[in-house]
Amino acid sequence: RVAQMCKANDVISIETAETEADAARMWLSRRAAFGALARLAPQSYIVDGCVPRTKLPEALNRVTDIGERYGLPVANLAHAGDGNLHPSIPFNGREPGQTEAVLQAGREILEVCVELGGSITGEHGVGIEKQEEMPLMYTDTELEVMRRIKLAHDPADLCNPKKIFPLSMLEDGAS
Repeated sequence: RVAQMCKANDVISIETAETEADAARMWLSRRAAFGALARLAPQSYIVDGCVPRTKLPEALNRVTDIGERYGLPVANLAHAGDGNLHPSIPFNGREPGQTEAVLQAGREILEVCVELGGSITGEHGVGIEKQEEMPLMYTDTELEVMRRIKLAHDPADLCNPKKIFPLSMLEDGAS
């Protein structure tokens, strides 16, 4: 099924590991991919969103469209087959407007993930990078309940301060 889906979406080539050596070569290429991106630009922004596997083709097409709209190359790397997207956007932050464009493209990619029934993080968590995107997935009420639970378990706010909830929520109490 995967091969059929790839062919239906104009894949350039499909390789299947027939031997241990084939598998080792494929893993090496995956590990080298991020280094190869560094040859395109001095920085790379990696987005970690997740979609249901059935929505993967649509998600990848829309990620490509977002990159094209911003004039940014997007490399879809790693293990998207399980629904975890890791679009990597090489860029040069010294060029005016590049960082802002990359961050906006990243936010739009996360919006697509949520719109397709996925989430803003596949496996790497929210942290500082995605705390402002939490409202894409949760209502104000849900976020407030989560914040109060954190405050009950961490009244001194020692665990991940200012790294979970949108900063606008943090004027009083747990972050």
